Amino acid sequence: MPFVPLDYRNMVPSAALASTPEWPNFGTTERQARECILAYDACVSFADAQVGRLLQAVDDLGLAENTLVVLWGDHGYHLGEHGLWRKNSLYEESARAPLIFAGPGIAPTSHTCEAIVEFVDIYPTVAELVGLAPPDSTEGRSLTSLLQNPNSVWSHAAFTETHFRDVSGKAIRTSRWRCVVWGDDGQQGVELYDETADPLEMNNLANNPKHSQTLTQLRKRIGAHWK
Repeated sequence: MPFVPLDYRNMVPSAALASTPEWPNFGTTERQARECILAYDACVSFADAQVGRLLQAVDDLGLAENTLVVLWGDHGYHLGEHGLWRKNSLYEESARAPLIFAGPGIAPTSHTCEAIVEFVDIYPTVAELVGLAPPDSTEGRSLTSLLQNPNSVWSHAAFTETHFRDVSGKAIRTSRWRCVVWGDDGQQGVELYDETADPLEMNNLANNPKHSQTLTQLRKRIGAHWK
């Protein structure tokens, strides 16, 4: 099971844990939690097998050379990290999701790209790959440069928002940082995580004066994005 310090609830804003009202872990025993994780893994394995059947049919019909495949999940999912379950948080486990492209115009070998991208980037990417021009009002940006070279220069951030019961939050994720603002202008709390030094997001740096400039800059970007 994911490790959660005994005093963790006092280390982060209460809004950050609101998606699991009976915290931690909805009051389950460790055995019950492990059985839930096992069932979740079985669900993922089943879904993966169905994707395999679909792709096998594409191959069998001779369509692979002119078929673009895009596979993504709508969100991540907590399985006990931070004492949370399901989605509705703004931690990495909830905000991060799989995104896979394959087909013509994409590097033929399998690569993992570490760039920070958003789902709004999918449409302009597909449009460019199939030779269509999206409307000027289209949000997002094409990812074709990353699909051709996963190490291409990419400096864009991803923005995530959640509304759950009476709690709302907004977050920015860059290659190094995640900043989360809960409520109007952080009235319900603020979080800052160094994804390089703390990928599990267990050390909230929002009150650390060493990172005050970084926090100010990221909060400005959040405010500008949701104008």
